[in-house]
Amino acid sequence: MNKLLIAFAATFAFNSAQAAPSVSLILGADDFAEIYIATSDTEQGNLIGTTSFFAGLLQNITGSLTSGVTNYIHILTQNYGGPFTIAGEFTLSDTSFVFANGTQFLSTQTSNVNLSTTGFGVNYQGPIFFDTISAYGAYYSDQFLQPSITENIGGNDGSTSYFSIPIYAVTPVPEPETYAMLLAGLGLGLGLGGFSARRHKKLPQ
Repeated sequence: MNKLLIAFAATFAFNSAQAAPSVSLILGADDFAEIYIATSDTEQGNLIGTTSFFAGLLQNITGSLTSGVTNYIHILTQNYGGPFTIAGEFTLSDTSFVFANGTQFLSTQTSNVNLSTTGFGVNYQGPIFFDTISAYGAYYSDQFLQPSITENIGGNDGSTSYFSIPIYAVTPVPEPETYAMLLAGLGLGLGLGGFSARRHKKLPQ
């Protein structure tokens, strides 16, 4: 039994040693944006970066995700005139999480980003489509993987807006190596238990 516990502990330690899941992004915003990662859609979360219309693209920004729960990318934008917009792409580090489209890649589109003019987690509506990223020269970059489908989205009539993108945790399926380790530990534990029982039988009364 002790060997079985050791096998479980080794499996847990191995899984814990893996790199923490994360999301990376490239984002443009008009005029200014702060990007957060949260585990509740009603909380702003932890700041991971900022960008502005004048800075062009926010590149190589990575935020750590909390395993086992839904995470949210929260983007708070400030606008100083005209429509407020965002355009970008988001990539997850591994298959322990998925976006609403069921994959580890997401580009800004009206169908997958929630917009509110009052706060995160409340009064969401669909953003307005303005144009594709390839037509929006201020944000275009060859680092975008799929510029033809990355939309410049946002809304009108508001100096502050709140964008939210959910990231869903996937229930992990043990790898074959994990099963093999657990079975080996179980077999070893049972074997030692049987050996111990045989020794007790041979001891003099």
